[in-house]
Amino acid sequence: VYTECKKPGQFVLTFDDGPNVGTTEKALNVLKKNGIIGTFFINSANYVDLLNSPEARNLVKQAFDEGHDIGSHTYQHKDLFIAMDENSMELNVDKNNEVINSIIGHTPVFFRPPLGNGGFTKEYCTSLNIPYDSRTEQVRQYLGDRGMKVIMWNADTQDWNNKGNVQNSINELAKSVNAPGKSPQNSSFITLIHDVHEYSVDVILQQVIDYVKQQGYQIVSLSECIGEPPY
Repeated sequence: VYTECKKPGQFVLTFDDGPNVGTTEKALNVLKKNGIIGTFFINSANYVDLLNSPEARNLVKQAFDEGHDIGSHTYQHKDLFIAMDENSMELNVDKNNEVINSIIGHTPVFFRPPLGNGGFTKEYCTSLNIPYDSRTEQVRQYLGDRGMKVIMWNADTQDWNNKGNVQNSINELAKSVNAPGKSPQNSSFITLIHDVHEYSVDVILQQVIDYVKQQGYQIVSLSECIGEPPY
């Protein structure tokens, strides 16, 4: 389970819940304009039907062709604890990998669990004083057997909940990035944003990029951050 980079001073932008026609292409444009490589954690059946939407498939292919890392966020944006209970792990993990492979010719290694369930380790829960769920081990075993690496986050924009105010997202990010004792000399961050919301791609994304650079961090790809290949 990864929550930060191997080297201090690095910062990763990860995008969950896409693709979404009309917004994902805007996110790609912002990244291209800024010369930044991001990571897109893909659902097959969330905002689009990835199996049957050529437009959506083209967006995933475009992201891959432009050098971004493509990871999995499950087929249905399904909480993996629920997937375990209802026996839909094969659909949500294996089938999603097949769909992604059919588009980019590679099976993803990076996995972002919806709601984080399956990624909250004992150590993490202890550090935050929150209860640990023993199903986490089953989820990690299932993913590990498939060579998948769980990618969590240690900074959040809460962009889905910003109420149309970009400053809310910057303030949320600052809780981690500007926490006491944190600096590019000793810290690195993996943050979370969603490429499916208009306001996130139209306003928040560029502001986040500017803020991160102002704080002295270098924005890198997830594969560079954790030192692992994405496929």
